[in-house]
Amino acid sequence: MARVTIENCIKKIKNPFDLVLYASQRAKELNQGEPTDLDKENDKNTVIALREIAQEKIPLNYLKIELVKSFQKNNSLLEELEEEKKK
Repeated sequence: MARVTIENCIKKIKNPFDLVLYASQRAKELNQGEPTDLDKENDKNTVIALREIAQEKIPLNYLKIELVKSFQKNNSLLEELEEEKKK
């Protein structure tokens, strides 16, 4: 199952290193209780994250933004920009 999923993901994200980053970010979110539209089918969160990426169930831009946020120590500038967007 996971091998087929990775092969499908590589069609969406050409760089395997980026794929690892995006999938790990999504798996962390799933571990923290984020909902998914997919059936778990006794799969681990890492496999579910890969399936979501392969089936385009989650936007890659969202994962990229969340990944960057996870590495930032000071999010105040980002929060200010998001507040300005709302206005």
